[in-house]
Amino acid sequence: MLDWFKTPLVRLVGLGVLFTTLLGCFEVREEITIHKNRSGTYSLAVDMGRMADMMQGAGDTLAGALGGDESGEAQPEAKPAAKPESQGPQAEMDEDMVKKMKVLEGLKGISDVKAFSDGSTGLSFSFASLDALKTALRFMDMDEETSTPGESPFVFTRRSITRGSSLGLGFDGYGDEPEGLMMMAAMEPSYTFKLTVPRKIRQISNDTGATLSIDRKTLTVTAPIAEVLAGEMDLTNEIRYR
Repeated sequence: MLDWFKTPLVRLVGLGVLFTTLLGCFEVREEITIHKNRSGTYSLAVDMGRMADMMQGAGDTLAGALGGDESGEAQPEAKPAAKPESQGPQAEMDEDMVKKMKVLEGLKGISDVKAFSDGSTGLSFSFASLDALKTALRFMDMDEETSTPGESPFVFTRRSITRGSSLGLGFDGYGDEPEGLMMMAAMEPSYTFKLTVPRKIRQISNDTGATLSIDRKTLTVTAPIAEVLAGEMDLTNEIRYR
C-alpha cells in the first residue's frame, strides 16, 4: 500500500531525520460493513497528519542541497509553476490510490469506487458479495512488478469472519527488514480495523486490542503496526455472529 516508504529518498530522510526528530504518528484505518444480503462497503484511509508536510520539507531541503553544480555556484531560479502539484509522500499516495481505483473498477461485483482526501487519503467501494470483497482485497495487495494478486488476510463465511496474522495492505514485507521495523517504530503508526455486521457478534477468539459496541454489531481492533510486524502482537481472530 505505502510503496513510497521504499524509495531511496524517503529511506534516507527516514534514517537521517525521522530518528532525530519527533514527527508524530500516522494512522491506517480499514473498515468493512456487511449487510444482511452479504453485500456491503469497504473503505481504507491513511492519515499522515503533519508527518507528510515535514517529510516533504525535509526532502525538498535535501534535493536543494544536492541540486547545485560542482562549482558550488547558485543555479538560476526556476520559474514558479503555473499550478502547484502534490509532491513527496502525498503525491506517491495519490498515485497509489489511482492505480488501485483503476484495478477495482474492472472487478466483477465491485461498484461505486471513490477516492477521497479529507484530511486523510483513501478509497472506498461497494461490494455485491463476500466473494467480490475477497477478490478486491487480493487485488489491492497486488504485486505491481508481476501483476500477481496478493492474499487477503480475511476468510469470509455466512456467519463468520476469520482473520490471519498478517496485516496486509502492503505492510507485511517490512517485518523482514530491520530498517523497515526501525522506521515503523520511530513513526509510531497505528492500525484501526472496524467491522460492522448485520447481527450481534457472539464470539471473538482474540480480544487483544478489541472492543465491541453496545449493540455488539461493531468490532473495533486497534494495533501498533510496528508490534504486528515484529510479531509482538497477533491479529489472528475468528469472529462469529448470529
